[in-house]
Amino acid sequence: MAACRTWMQNALKPALAESITRRLGDSDKWSLVVDPDADDGQCLLFEYPGAFLLTAAGYVRPIVKIEFGARSDDWPSVVRSVRPYVDEILPDIADSSFPVSTLAAERTFWEKAMLLHEETFRPPDKPRRIRMARHYYDLWCLITRGIAVRAAADAALFARVAEHREIFFRLNWVDYTTLRIGSLRLVPPAHHRDDWQRDYEQMAESMFYGDRPDFEEILRVVGEVQQRFNSMAALPSS
Repeated sequence: MAACRTWMQNALKPALAESITRRLGDSDKWSLVVDPDADDGQCLLFEYPGAFLLTAAGYVRPIVKIEFGARSDDWPSVVRSVRPYVDEILPDIADSSFPVSTLAAERTFWEKAMLLHEETFRPPDKPRRIRMARHYYDLWCLITRGIAVRAAADAALFARVAEHREIFFRLNWVDYTTLRIGSLRLVPPAHHRDDWQRDYEQMAESMFYGDRPDFEEILRVVGEVQQRFNSMAALPSS
């Protein structure tokens, strides 16, 4: 972590700032700083000059978060094609899609599911940061597209993600003996729901266009998956 932090702040940050300056000019219209909310000092925030009036205080900020992590696990990975929205709006321009190496969706599902499991243990003296409700929406998307079923069939992947989170992202107030099929807690407890609901509504107003599920529908779908996963523990081995 120390090596990653040193490289990011002392090598990458000045090189990136120089590159941005060549393209955008002096930094009176943009900024590149170490994320003050990242305790490990491994994230940069690039605030860019936009075409719309967005402020850093809004839900959707005019900021690109450049996040590094020496604790991350990049297995299993797949190559996927990313197609910008502008391609859909202006189909006659040259194809601007491009390939990226990314985590497999099954890994992403378990990462988000276990993060939300950990959040159910959050005590009152440790308030949750805003912009977390996206994880519930993402989980709903992964479930409704069949990713959850494939993830549940991979016991080795579940074990690897659970072990990795307990070792590298351990929170002292979480009971990690519950991080197993049979005791997963994906639905927030009743006393957390109002906070999640507010965060989701603020996110939805700023980030969505077109149809979207309401938060109760998301919790219904997530709750069904929670029940189905936990019931798997009671099934006899084949």
